[in-house]
Amino acid sequence: EGGGGGKRLRVLCYREPPAGLVAPPTPGAPPVAVPGRSLLLDVIMPSAAAATDGMAAAGEAAGEAEVPKALGWERNQAGRLGARLMDLSTQMRPEALAEE
Repeated sequence: EGGGGGKRLRVLCYREPPAGLVAPPTPGAPPVAVPGRSLLLDVIMPSAAAATDGMAAAGEAAGEAEVPKALGWERNQAGRLGARLMDLSTQMRPEALAEE
């Protein structure tokens, strides 16, 4: 648990290194950002009450009276509201990102 009643998490962002770009670690050297290296993040999540209070305060500061109940739904082919699945893997190719 972190400060303020929140939960402390350690998140591993695993990245498989590309072939030929692996740099062996040097004992005693500071961490170096190398393409393809994984990251280990320390995250502190606020408690539900603190998060709700923060969202309400942000809404009041923005002039909004209420936070929407749900976001991201759209009508399907049958005309009913629901989630939509999209395959964006082709958009995340390094070649496609480099073209932008």
